[in-house]
Amino acid sequence: GPSLDKEWIACDNNASSPFRGRCYLEYTDDDKGFTASQFSTDGGLTWSPVVRAGAFLVGTQPVIRPDGALVVIAGDYPTDDALTGAMVELRSIDGGATFTRSTVSDLQSAPNAPMRATSLPSVDVDSTGTLYAVWADCRFRATCNRNDIVLSTSTDGISWSPPVRIALAPVSSDSSFFIPGLAADPARPGRLGLVYAYFHAGSCRSNVCLLGMGFAQSRDGGRTWTTQRL
Repeated sequence: GPSLDKEWIACDNNASSPFRGRCYLEYTDDDKGFTASQFSTDGGLTWSPVVRAGAFLVGTQPVIRPDGALVVIAGDYPTDDALTGAMVELRSIDGGATFTRSTVSDLQSAPNAPMRATSLPSVDVDSTGTLYAVWADCRFRATCNRNDIVLSTSTDGISWSPPVRIALAPVSSDSSFFIPGLAADPARPGRLGLVYAYFHAGSCRSNVCLLGMGFAQSRDGGRTWTTQRL
């Protein structure tokens, strides 16, 4: 069959949305070279025809704002190493029938070898409709040789804030952070949880990197964080 990649599903549970109950499936069609979208109005029993939501993007993640706007964030990587490019938004306000594209941010990523860990986004939305997107990025390191997790937010689903560094370690650390997973509390606006992978400081010098997992949380929309290494 076709090569379908990085699929993700989100359902509209918002009481004020004109598309309440609609579930959206987003993925990349590697064979045809575009980002695809489908929706279901009967709990996944049947699905709409495929809509071409955008050009070839990777790591599609859909979220739905309280007004029913569907926002899909994905990575646009012009080179095979996927170290540069952009985080892109595909937005639909008509229930997934049509999409408009905009840029969340440019991307600057360091290699995560020996892990195969492309800098893909993780996205969520809180009850006020504020969107939060995170990804691994090296722009805050002097030589761009290590990755931090960075955060960009949008209150309207149209314009995005410049990325800010989530301070999981001092900027001088040789730890590198990647594979973020972000969640927003649906009941308490601004409360965020973030899980991530990282290489322990200094562990890669012998070419045997020690992998760790961490958790961070914010109660103020990402302005400050508390962290815990696992």
